[in-house]
Amino acid sequence: MREAEAIVATLRLREVRAMLLTLAVTRRKAQLAWSSVRRLLAEAEREGDAERVQRLRENLREAHRCLASVLHSSSVLARALSEERAALVRVTEHRIRHQVEANRRLLVECDGEHMTTP
Repeated sequence: MREAEAIVATLRLREVRAMLLTLAVTRRKAQLAWSSVRRLLAEAEREGDAERVQRLRENLREAHRCLASVLHSSSVLARALSEERAALVRVTEHRIRHQVEANRRLLVECDGEHMTTP
């Protein structure tokens, strides 16, 4: 992999990490919203407020859908990040092996030259 490709791969990793951080904040907010609605629903049920219970149940379903969507997005991005990291590791390992082989050949050539010179 050329240096430019390594830079692009590194930038992609940073981009995916940034998205994961944003989703983590969003997930926490979605969890808090879901918990708040659940608490309000329990309160309305205890008070016997049927109209409020119905409205809060719909709010709870919506909060659950939002949370599920955020969790799904997080898992997709986490998988993408893992795949990007694995690809970068493979490329880096390949570059290192290639460089080691080039260095080995250079050493062999240098040793051969030293043996033929008086």
